[in-house]
Amino acid sequence: MPRIPRFALLLSIALCAATFAVALVAAHSLLPSSTGGWHSWVLLAGAATFAALLLGCAPRVAKAPYGPPWWALSFPLAALTTAVIVMVPHLGAGATALAWVLLTVTSSVVVALAVRSLQDLAAPAAAPAGSALESTA
Repeated sequence: MPRIPRFALLLSIALCAATFAVALVAAHSLLPSSTGGWHSWVLLAGAATFAALLLGCAPRVAKAPYGPPWWALSFPLAALTTAVIVMVPHLGAGATALAWVLLTVTSSVVVALAVRSLQDLAAPAAAPAGSALESTA
């Protein structure tokens, strides 16, 4: 049986977090009067649990080489931020501050990913060792 890379497993955890958050936002959009009901709390708790698991894996994620899969981390973060924003009226004191912190973190992550992607696009591609391109340089 082939071994699954750890980074792929971490991305799976991230997508699980997004599932709960997106479901909460969808429920709010389809049934606005039901926001704040027990199902909203269950979905928010599920999203927060998977986000905490992903945060615990952050040191391993940071060691992985940068590539397009890193963008998969931005979607769950944005989904969780949106879910918290939807739930602000029901979360009580400090919810607005939490929403602003999450929005700032999400925006920072997206900007950092965009900058890193643009840097990689601007960098010249390395020629394979022993190729004709390497000998003419």
